Amino acid sequence: MDKNIDKENIVIYGAGAYGEIAYYCLQKKKINPKCFVDRKFVGEKKFGLNIFEPEYIKCAKDDFYVIAVGQSYSEVLAFLKKS
Repeated sequence: MDKNIDKENIVIYGAGAYGEIAYYCLQKKKINPKCFVDRKFVGEKKFGLNIFEPEYIKCAKDDFYVIAVGQSYSEVLAFLKKS
């Protein structure tokens, strides 16, 4: 991981199966993401972390995002290009 990335500001985009994999990979590196972003699971929690709607990205410009999605990657990519 880039040493310039603030490990306190990591957000996982995707709270499904790929998000879980990303979470466990980060945990192995002793990195605790601060939340998830996922339109399907808004308002829920996973691993004790809040899950926010994708619009959260517009408010949190200093965050570093780990994109962890499967079939919806083109939709996520289009959203990120607009944000």
